[in-house]
Amino acid sequence: MREFISAKNNLGNLKENRIIKAYFAGRFDGDGSIDKNLRNDCRIVYGKRKEAEVDQKLLKKIRINNTKIYYYKSANTFCLYISRNEAKKFLESIVHYSLKLQKLVLVPRRDLTLSRAKRV
Repeated sequence: MREFISAKNNLGNLKENRIIKAYFAGRFDGDGSIDKNLRNDCRIVYGKRKEAEVDQKLLKKIRINNTKIYYYKSANTFCLYISRNEAKKFLESIVHYSLKLQKLVLVPRRDLTLSRAKRV
């Protein structure tokens, strides 16, 4: 349990791309969503601005640079939006780790690429 809390408190220090991508797959599976066209409204919801800001910086480490954080007062939540221009790149980077995304694109696990999913 201590290791988990320590890792959670040091997310900004993650360096290995595959760990960062697996982390975002978990975030996306739990609190993320995207339009059915797999391009629009790619976002992850947060309860605290600080968490969204840490994740925004982590996304830059995996070359997802065009992001914005919005605050929704009525819901008291923060949304980290990934630009539609980078949504495909983001999804392709996490598809190997994301059960939600694998079900969404309806491809067998051994064929995990978005480009193949579109041909099915």
